[in-house]
Amino acid sequence: KRWLAAFAARRGAGAATGVPEAANTSSFFIYDALVVKYAPGLAADGRSGQPVHRDYATLTLNVALSDAEDFEGGGTRFEGREGVVTPARAGACVAHAGRTRHAGAATTSGTRYVLVCFLLDVDADESRLALARAMEFKRDNR
Repeated sequence: KRWLAAFAARRGAGAATGVPEAANTSSFFIYDALVVKYAPGLAADGRSGQPVHRDYATLTLNVALSDAEDFEGGGTRFEGREGVVTPARAGACVAHAGRTRHAGAATTSGTRYVLVCFLLDVDADESRLALARAMEFKRDNR
């Protein structure tokens, strides 16, 4: 928990993004994490991004594993906001509430890697519900 609080503080995960869920990370835990690879034509349907969705998490951290010069396009698009958020360097983080509708913008050239961490707040009832939904989602392979 200490490393998470330190990481969030160094990256400005709460204040910089206006995410109230990131204000107190002392009761958070990572219940799932994955590395996502974005590249043109990588998916069977030819897409190189993610459709609009919500995460089953209290807070989601998207940690860039690639520098911006390694790819073109890409980033996180938030529904109802203009533009795309693309960290400029590896190690930079974008944090958002899991309930926020968002999408992975298409990477048009090069390869982009992102470490996505899904966090739950053990003190919040919503987190218990989100964990139950996430486990159901994984069980059903949706």
